Amino acid sequence: MVSHDRYFLERTTDTLYALLGDNTVRYLTKGVEEYLKLRKKAPARKQQVVAAAPVVAAPVVAVPTPARPSAPIPKPNPPVAATNGGGTRAAQKELAKLERRTAKLNLDEQRLHDELIAASTDHERVQTLSADLRAVESERTTLEEQWLELAATLE
Repeated sequence: MVSHDRYFLERTTDTLYALLGDNTVRYLTKGVEEYLKLRKKAPARKQQVVAAAPVVAAPVVAVPTPARPSAPIPKPNPPVAATNGGGTRAAQKELAKLERRTAKLNLDEQRLHDELIAASTDHERVQTLSADLRAVESERTTLEEQWLELAATLE
C-alpha cells in the first residue's frame, strides 16, 4: 500500500519502505519518523526538485514482508533452474527486457521533471510536458505490473 497518512501506515503495517526521490527504496527501521529525518537530511537541490515538480510520488510504501536490515533492496533474482525448459529462460529474458525498459522510462521521467521545472513560466510547454509525463508514468506502471506478474510465475 502507498499512503501519505502516517497514522494509518503506523496502525496497519509492520514494515515500511520509503521512496526518497533519488531512485532508491530504503527500509525504514524506525517508521515514518525515520522518513521525515531522511527527507530533512536530503540535499537542498533534491528537495527543491521534488517541491517544484507538479507530480509528486507518494513518499512511504508499506510492504507486508519480514523486517530486513536498512539497506537498498536488491532486485529479486529469477530462478536459474528451468522448471519447464525454454519457457523459464524466455520468461527470464522478458524480465530483463522489462527491467531495461523501466530504467529507461525512469530516466525519461526525470528528464521531463527537469524540463517542467525549466519551463515553469510557459504554460503551453508545461501542458505538453505534463501530458508526456503522464504517458511515461502510465507506461512505466504497465511495465511494472507485467514484471510483477512474470516474476510471480517464475517463483
